[in-house]
Amino acid sequence: MPNKITIMFFICISIANGQNQESKLLDSIQNLDQVFINTKVIFGSKYIAKNRSGSAYYLSSKDLEKFYYTDVNRLLRTVPGVSIYEEDDFGLRPNISMRGTSPERSAKISIMEDGVLIAPAPYSAPAAYYFPSIARMSAVEILKGSSQIQYGPFTTGGAINMVSSSIPSTLSGSLRSSFGSDEDLWGEVETGDQLPYIAKHQFNVSISLEHNNFELHFNGCQNGAFRTDAGTNTITATNGIRSNFILDFSGKYHFNKQLSFKGTVINLLDRTYAVSKVPAGLRPGHPFGIYGGIEFRF
Repeated sequence: MPNKITIMFFICISIANGQNQESKLLDSIQNLDQVFINTKVIFGSKYIAKNRSGSAYYLSSKDLEKFYYTDVNRLLRTVPGVSIYEEDDFGLRPNISMRGTSPERSAKISIMEDGVLIAPAPYSAPAAYYFPSIARMSAVEILKGSSQIQYGPFTTGGAINMVSSSIPSTLSGSLRSSFGSDEDLWGEVETGDQLPYIAKHQFNVSISLEHNNFELHFNGCQNGAFRTDAGTNTITATNGIRSNFILDFSGKYHFNKQLSFKGTVINLLDRTYAVSKVPAGLRPGHPFGIYGGIEFRF
């Protein structure tokens, strides 16, 4: 009997010690190693693409910013040796061919985003029914010929790798907006930039006077200088619109309860100014003008 009691006593102690160790493990602070995420590239620069064996082409971020294409068909037309035929006007389903391969659904070339094949089943069903948006890419790498075998199942066509924009190391943001003749203006805004077409200082003042049968109204609008493209540099004549003050006048004379005469003068001070550079180039403000009319109430 004493032996049994001793054994039970040691078991209880061991269980208690195990619980204490587990609680200490859960309560302790563990330092994790820092993880860096980088995009996977084939070349990484024009220099490497130029000196690589085989036929290679590299579209850098500066190349992509020349026209701000969102249609990959129009972008790849600038690359020699790449043939395409369009299926829609937006580049959603491109048909790309290299070195004489069939362009249907780009099924005979390897298409990647950050080194990962985008096809749902690259070896059994390589047709590209999904295509990444080229607007969020920072570079496009094109490799033609048999040297691309390490990037996919094809040995004769080629490979296209789209490099997405890198993750910033600090808190930042970017915005790309559009407005123009068809309501599409390309502009890229980054953290710290001044927004285009927004004046820093604006104010409007109105004065009205009514006496007997007369009404007089003055309206003045002051617009500060504003940019026509996003940035942080000084506003000049090439990248902005200078400040201006425009004064308008309107008056009315009530001949009786039914009949009134009215007149309006736009740009009373006859200022020459510009209001915008889009759409279709520089747009001047309203010139000096006088308008009159008769108002009759039944």
